[in-house]
Amino acid sequence: AAHVVARPSDMAKTRRKKRRTHLDQNAGREAPSGKGDIPKSFVMKRGKMSELVKELTDDVRHVMEPHTAKNLKESKGNKLKDFVQVSGPLGVSHFVILSATENSKYVKIAKTPRGPTLTFKVNKYTLAREVAGGG
Repeated sequence: AAHVVARPSDMAKTRRKKRRTHLDQNAGREAPSGKGDIPKSFVMKRGKMSELVKELTDDVRHVMEPHTAKNLKESKGNKLKDFVQVSGPLGVSHFVILSATENSKYVKIAKTPRGPTLTFKVNKYTLAREVAGGG
């Protein structure tokens, strides 16, 4: 009598096909005019003389609304690394950092998490309250 040997390839089970159980990441978001995600930002002041740019920071936040953290709480203990860590889960793509030295004021625009960073020296600016006050 002939002896039949079953080979593993003949006995392979059919595996179930995986179904996608999670929605696409961008399914819930509306992108205007078909472009990518809307950039979101943190506007913050940094440095030893940061109090000199406090009002300017508030004005820049107001200009960047609604895609910025309007009431971002900063303290001296916060490091830039802290902001980078929370930026990912919150979907923040850019930092606008205002700083001041004895000589000048600076604006840095950084792409998170790894750059690039652009630095600009501020020669002249007018606060919103000065414009509203007419002077």
